[in-house]
Amino acid sequence: MGRVWTRLDMKQERRIFLGSLAPAAWIASVMARAQQRGEPPHPPRRRPPFEDEEETPKLDPKAILKSNQKQILEDVRRLFTLVTQLRDEVSKAEPAEVASSGLARKADEIAKLARQIKDLARNV
Repeated sequence: MGRVWTRLDMKQERRIFLGSLAPAAWIASVMARAQQRGEPPHPPRRRPPFEDEEETPKLDPKAILKSNQKQILEDVRRLFTLVTQLRDEVSKAEPAEVASSGLARKADEIAKLARQIKDLARNV
């Protein structure tokens, strides 16, 4: 059996249809205006140049590498001393004290320093 349309149903259907048509018409009008002006729909975005961009000194890669190398050497020396201290503390500690917070803190510091060395080494 077919559905019998009432006046209320037709008004609701028309409202839904016209409501969905309005955004589509708006989008079409925006696109038409953009085409009339000769603009692409999405202009390419460019970074605005800075006024003093030309005066900015260029960083010397050799100086950066030398600085990184010095920092790595200092960090490796610090890492060695931390690892030696941790080893001595673990060897002197009783079996129940091995899981102390001081040892965990020192191990975290060692891990942080090792990551720092790794990051610097990647930039060399």
